[in-house]
Amino acid sequence: MAEWLSRWGKFLTESKEPIEEATEEEIEDLDQILHNLDPKDLSFNNIFGDRMRLAVPLDEKSVKSPVEKFLNATGYEVDMKTGIATGYSQRLRDGTRKKLSLTQQRNYIGPDGKVNLENPYLDHLKNNPEKAQEFQRGFRKIQMKVGKLLRKGIDFLEKGNIERYKDFFDENFEVTPASLGWMVPKLKDRLSEWEKRGATKSGYTIVVSRHPLDVFRMSDFDRIQSCHSPPSRDGGGSYYKCAVAEAHGHGLVAYLVRNEDLDDEIETKELKGGDYQTLLDQYQENDEEFFYDDHRNEGDITPINRVRIRKYASPEFGMTIAVPDQVVYGDKGLGDPLVGTLRNWSKETQEDVFKKIADTPEMFRNDKLNLNKWVQHGGTYKDTDQGVLMKSTLGHETTGYMRVDDTTENSLELTTGIAAVEEQAEDMIRAFNRRSYSVRVRLRQIEVEDGQFFIPIQAEMMVKIDEDDFVSPVYSGGIPDAIRGGIAPYLEEYGLPVGGEYDTVSYYATRGKVEIAIPLDIESVTGELLAYSLNALEHMLEALDREDDKHETYEELTAAALRQEGALKGSGLQQFAQMVNDNTYYEWDITIDDDYNPEDITAATNTYVNLDDLIEKIPVKLDRNPAISSMVKVLFDGSEVAEVGGVYDGEGNLESLEIISDEFESKKLGGFKNFDEVREYAQFEIAKMIVAYGTRMGGYRESSRDFHIAVKNEMRVAAGGVDGEWSYPRSRMIASSSPDSDSEWKMIYEIQLYEDDSEGQLESAEKLINDVDDEDVLREVFRLAFAKVAKVPMATNENVRQYFRKFNLY
Repeated sequence: MAEWLSRWGKFLTESKEPIEEATEEEIEDLDQILHNLDPKDLSFNNIFGDRMRLAVPLDEKSVKSPVEKFLNATGYEVDMKTGIATGYSQRLRDGTRKKLSLTQQRNYIGPDGKVNLENPYLDHLKNNPEKAQEFQRGFRKIQMKVGKLLRKGIDFLEKGNIERYKDFFDENFEVTPASLGWMVPKLKDRLSEWEKRGATKSGYTIVVSRHPLDVFRMSDFDRIQSCHSPPSRDGGGSYYKCAVAEAHGHGLVAYLVRNEDLDDEIETKELKGGDYQTLLDQYQENDEEFFYDDHRNEGDITPINRVRIRKYASPEFGMTIAVPDQVVYGDKGLGDPLVGTLRNWSKETQEDVFKKIADTPEMFRNDKLNLNKWVQHGGTYKDTDQGVLMKSTLGHETTGYMRVDDTTENSLELTTGIAAVEEQAEDMIRAFNRRSYSVRVRLRQIEVEDGQFFIPIQAEMMVKIDEDDFVSPVYSGGIPDAIRGGIAPYLEEYGLPVGGEYDTVSYYATRGKVEIAIPLDIESVTGELLAYSLNALEHMLEALDREDDKHETYEELTAAALRQEGALKGSGLQQFAQMVNDNTYYEWDITIDDDYNPEDITAATNTYVNLDDLIEKIPVKLDRNPAISSMVKVLFDGSEVAEVGGVYDGEGNLESLEIISDEFESKKLGGFKNFDEVREYAQFEIAKMIVAYGTRMGGYRESSRDFHIAVKNEMRVAAGGVDGEWSYPRSRMIASSSPDSDSEWKMIYEIQLYEDDSEGQLESAEKLINDVDDEDVLREVFRLAFAKVAKVPMATNENVRQYFRKFNLY
């Protein structure tokens, strides 16, 4: 180590070649570290012994290969034991098929492959078995070997069979020379990787280092930059000092590297039989740089990501522990296994210290680890609260506050400042705005006080609406007030984080579009009012990125707000949904599939009706002609519905009567004493044939077509509709399979509305639910319809209207 320090110092002072990695000022910072640091000053000899770096295998249980990630993104679960991919597609109303994402599969399909009716997304199917079955029939399971699936994708694209590719992979795939130019090679790469590795993992190793140069360079890699990066790597600010302070012997850093890169170096250095730790030891023994610096062309291995490891000490009890942070820089996809492995490594290598802590009662207050007994050494910047880190690693709840020893950091004189922070913040925000779909962020004036930065930002959700969709020119009439005053309160009602410090909604029209800027409440979205570091700004931008994923919700609600304000035109179905949401109904249960942008609205009655007095009047005729047959015909409306025969004893005496029918629910039933009982039974069975005799739906049955038509007509009359001028909405009629204990049938008349319905159908539906929303009126509608089909004489609906008019029900 001493020899390495000496040689590095000589290089810094005598080398005539410029070090592209750092500026002259940064070299001075590094020179100060390496000339003044003695090897015995380095921390955690109990873990490292005389080593600078340790190799720790990554626990890869949760790591997914590129093949898995690709197939997951296209809607397939991959069984890594069998090598089988499983996905689903769904048939749409127009007959085309849509590949379902994994999220959609979890929402719509249960573990048994059936429709998941327990999911709130499918509430509208729970009481509609027919629709649920139709929904189920639309699913198609796709299951095959991964290699075969990938080869299919390649074959589809190379032969130009794009529709088949969309069926199996991505319905939104846009065919262009560019997209084909990268998708086919990508599929071939995934296939090659699968054929080469199959279900095996590529393998990763964590290099835990206390080498000063590794710690100092913790953020100077192009893919792992943060606020600790030196200015020459687009970093800067006061937290650059943290990296220098950590390099003074207080901190550790963990880098994740690929095993294949380590294998290549083992082969290059001819370390036959050597493992990864042997490789690290040789780099240390030869005073070679391990991590690659493309600016100086030094070192060999480029890390994927890194995590800081904190040094916490308890002077009172003579303890020092290494605690991994939980913020990962670099490839976020490997973040969880990286942090998890480091926590386990920390527990295993410091088991004796952790046990000593647990066995020291004075370390605790009210059964919680007392952070007042601990001090953080090294850089003062914190990615995560110390209490959170201590709990995640030691497992104890914490109390109190940990003191930070900033002696080393404050003794350093570095030259970076607010200009570098401002430049980096601007770059971060520009990059965010380039990739963001709808959220736009602006940097406000940065302030600094006592070395602490205050970075305020402003964010807006941009919503675009066609100018032609507004009811009048957007700068006239009530449109400006509707936009500026109506949108934010409406969005707030739905729990969206709008407003905040900058709460003025603004807009402008350009090229046929109206672009509306809706201010976001920064604190509600990110949990912070402003950022205190570039790292904190990065986390705030990540939170805003997640909010950007909700842009469709903002667009739909903004349009709904403007329609409510009367500023925006809406489709007939949207206007109907708005009308429904603005009113209360007593006898109609209304289900809207999407309050913001409905495609399917169902309105259904739940009326209980007693038909006993009408059933006993059904004109059933018993016709007997001994010359033709000994059976008695049961006639209804001139048609035979059943036959009645006698049941005789051995001596030829009549014991009872039996009914034989292909129409009634029971094809043959005996035990009737006389023809009065026969007539009563036949009348009830005819009533069931009218009201509930079709397809069974749980405890309900579909009503006869004649009854459905009669109900539709009586509904029209009750709503004041004129025959020939009335547009009937799509509907169906079902009822309980039999009357309940109170002799009442539950009648469900259901109106179904869709996007392609005509204006007349929507107007008729509106009149029905608004004008026929009374239990007595609905009951009489069903009775009149039944009487008409059952051929029972009864007062007309107009008589009923005259009777109820005095109650002002119409």
